[in-house]
Amino acid sequence: MQNHFAKSLVMGSIMTASALVFGATPVEVVALKSNVNMFVNSSGVAIPTTSYTNGTHSIYGNVQFLRSGSPGYSSGTTTVEQRLQSTSYASGKLINSYLFSGASHQRAYESGFTGQCVGFAKFMTGAPGNTGTWRTGRAIANIFPNGRAVSGTADILLVPGSMIAHFGGKAIYDQNTGNQHVAIVLSVAEINGVIQGINVVDQNGLITADINGVPKVDVTNSGGGSIVKHFLPWNANNVANPQLSAKNYHVVAQCPAGQKCPWCNSYQYKYWINANTSTNIIYITLDIFLFYLTTRKCRKWIYLFILFHAMWKSFFILTLK
Repeated sequence: MQNHFAKSLVMGSIMTASALVFGATPVEVVALKSNVNMFVNSSGVAIPTTSYTNGTHSIYGNVQFLRSGSPGYSSGTTTVEQRLQSTSYASGKLINSYLFSGASHQRAYESGFTGQCVGFAKFMTGAPGNTGTWRTGRAIANIFPNGRAVSGTADILLVPGSMIAHFGGKAIYDQNTGNQHVAIVLSVAEINGVIQGINVVDQNGLITADINGVPKVDVTNSGGGSIVKHFLPWNANNVANPQLSAKNYHVVAQCPAGQKCPWCNSYQYKYWINANTSTNIIYITLDIFLFYLTTRKCRKWIYLFILFHAMWKSFFILTLK
């Protein structure tokens, strides 16, 4: 009976700690369909292809740079700027243009993220807060194991509008670290169940591109680039630039408004283990030792240890939050 009671306390301690540690589950960020449809040719309400400057890129293939001052619809007098200004989440955001390859091109962003990928992603999704609240959601490589999916299901597994990012091996998006990038999914390119890559729209996603066979630099003095539609290959085979491969991305997840989500999250438990090795070695050792005491029926030591264990976990959980 005592042994069963002790085991119950152990299980309760573990379950309670798990609930406290994981807290609220971050939810994946998806742009509104109306915002996504601006860039999907088959939607019937897309910004016309004539409003883009076409170019090529060594990895992305054909790329399209959105021009400002161009038609926002296939008919009527609405311009690209007016179209962007009328979308959801445009309130409080900045929409301007700059010269690239001899023509005026479009940018949309939040103050503080001039022409940056983060600014455009927030413009499209309305994602609140700073990027420190962005966590790794599902890994693209896990959504499509071995780069495969049942034919016809790819856009169900990864819905258009999903905000995806290269986190650089971290659990939280750190814009001050190299190789980070964020984009909006338009569609998944799949042939006979094999994932070729992801069609995306982003901002500042290209440094250079060939326009009419001439290399051009798509970066202004302020550091930002234009809105671009392009293909993100499944595997670009570029070790130095892992953000060029779709398989290295995660769907971005964010804590629900008004709730607390700890630094670690249920999607990427491995990052929690790697984040603070010394602390977690102690944490795991305590669990193992508690289980050992339970099997040895050391009742007095079990009660003292559970108390200490709970205090230690509480301290650790509070520091996470």
